[in-house]
Amino acid sequence: MQFDRTRILLLYLFVIFCACTTPGQQTDESLIKSAFVKSLSNDFDGAIADCTAALKINPNSDNAFTCRGSYRYQKGDMEGAIADYTSAIKLAPKVAGTYNGRADAYAATGQTKLAFADYAKVLELDPTSKYNDILYLKRGRLRFGLKDYEGAILDFTKAIELNPIYIPAFEERAKAYRAVGKNLLADADDKSAEIARQKLLDLLKKPN
Repeated sequence: MQFDRTRILLLYLFVIFCACTTPGQQTDESLIKSAFVKSLSNDFDGAIADCTAALKINPNSDNAFTCRGSYRYQKGDMEGAIADYTSAIKLAPKVAGTYNGRADAYAATGQTKLAFADYAKVLELDPTSKYNDILYLKRGRLRFGLKDYEGAILDFTKAIELNPIYIPAFEERAKAYRAVGKNLLADADDKSAEIARQKLLDLLKKPN
């Protein structure tokens, strides 16, 4: 099942900062929580403003930079997102999710070499993350766009190894196989995608 990695990251940050504060008192942590709540209703301007206020209180808050970068990304301000993610990385250089966010922004602006470098850093810092299937899918799509079909196939294959019912990975690998003339393998992936889709539906139908 595909997850919204950005929302997962923000939810994680929200849980981290759920410590109680004095009623009426604003801290960088409470402002980050407020920003998260606003983002849920797509009030990204408000969320960005709260993160900016948090940074005025604590200019060294890598979490505030990361969150503001995410909201800027979702608003479409890729350059702003890259700047914020870069600031967060300078403060906390071993947080894989920040590199992932910056890689997405680099990819969106056509800076593919920088995107590849950041995706590689994510895998270096967190090689066993259960969300790396999404990373491999995104990187495979980048490779496909550059007509590196064999590289794309390798990435899509890795995504499938991590998530055997990852429907988009089967669909994208089928396209890559067809691009290199491996039509039988492409047809097999189309069938695998249908099987995965049915398995996913069966899982969703199971009672809790």
